[in-house]
Parts: sequence; structure tokens; C-alpha cells
Amino acid sequence: MRLPRAVLAILLAGLLLPNPPLTGATHSEGRDVRLLPRDRMRAVVYVALGDSGASGTGASRPELGYAGRVYARLKDLYPAARMVNLAVRGADSLYVLNYEGPRAADLRPDLVTLSFGGKDVLLQKDVRQFERHVETIFRTLNAKTGAVIVMNRIGDMGLWPGYVALYKGGGEAAATELSAQVVRFNEALERLAHVHGVELVGGGEERRYMSRAKELIARDGLHPSDEGHAIWAEIVWGGVKARLP
Repeated sequence: MRLPRAVLAILLAGLLLPNPPLTGATHSEGRDVRLLPRDRMRAVVYVALGDSGASGTGASRPELGYAGRVYARLKDLYPAARMVNLAVRGADSLYVLNYEGPRAADLRPDLVTLSFGGKDVLLQKDVRQFERHVETIFRTLNAKTGAVIVMNRIGDMGLWPGYVALYKGGGEAAATELSAQVVRFNEALERLAHVHGVELVGGGEERRYMSRAKELIARDGLHPSDEGHAIWAEIVWGGVKARLP
């Protein structure tokens, strides 16, 4: 089914536009900022955690998902680097906490990227519960690894008709409430990133791409296309780049 251009633009906004429109990356003040290794010959381990976006859904091949593209950039700097993608479609914060996080810690990664939270919002999970889950994830990764941690904000799902239709029966009121919930969840991520030294990326710069919505959305109408993942990878890479020595 072909979606109207206006609908595709709204979908792109929900997919790629983090809310609120903040600029730059966020990490804690007053603590040592972790950096990637200075030794470019080191066999750096990169682990991707999260949900369908992190797993590469929508891309024509796994390596063209945002995590695959970040890995390719990483290998340009660290030729011996390797990647393990533990992301699972439909994962929420509890799943990442119980299954993906522990496996990641066992791999002793140098870099971890995370993208999740949309399902928590959609299923009307308590933001305080979400915050506890994420805090435990960050705390565990910091305690058990020396990894640089990069996470992106949750996109404004209230701009995404597909999500709005699934939230409290849909409609304008549901969209408004859904957007407000995303703000609350992103505020929790802001607090935790500040405390735990996490680079939090994304902040509204994607608006300039909305005129290309048809190119940037996959055929399922819900996930980024190859081109959309390329833009996402640039945003995430900005957080990685901030931690290069």
C-alpha cells in the first residue's frame, strides 16, 4: 500500500525526531569521561543493544542498519574491531535489562550503543519503572565493563499514526498524550545519562530530512529504509566520535 507523502512525513518525524529538540550529546559532569582506546590496533568490541531499530529492521541487509553502519565507521579507525548485535525486535527496557544487558557485559565491550523505550511508552509502562530499568542497565555496564555507552532519545511517537492508532484507541487526544509521555521518558534518560556518563544523542536536526520522507521510510511504513538508517547512523556516530581519544 502506498502512503500519501504527508503521512510519510509524519511517520519520519516520529521515527527520527527525538523529543524534546535538544542539541548535542549529554554526559555527566564531574566524573571521568570514558574514551575509546588510543591504540588503533586494538580488537575493539562493539555491542549493539535495543529493539527493532537497533536490530536493523527496515534495512535491506543487516550491515545497512544503523548499527552496521556505525560498525563500518568504527572499523575504519580500528581495523581489528568486531561487532555483536544483541538487539531484538520488540524489546522493551525490561528485556534489555534481563537478557541483552547481561550478555553484553559478558562480552567486555569497548563500545555499547542502545536504542529502546518505544515499547515501554506504547504499553503505558510507568516512567519510574522505566527509569529503574535503565539505571540498572547503565550501572551494570559501567561496573562490569569499561565501555563507552551511547544511547539515542526516544522519537516523538505522538507524530506517528501507526503508534497513535495503538495507543488508547487512537485519535488526537491519544496523540497528544503519547507525545507527552515521550517527553517524560526522555527526561528520565537525560537524568540518567548525566549521572552515569552516557552520551545521549539526537535532538531535532532530522527536520531538514523530512522532505525526503518517501526515501527514508521502509516499505513497511514503520522503520527506516537504508537511507533512513544512514541518517540514524550519523546521529549515533556523533556520540561515538565525542568519545574518541
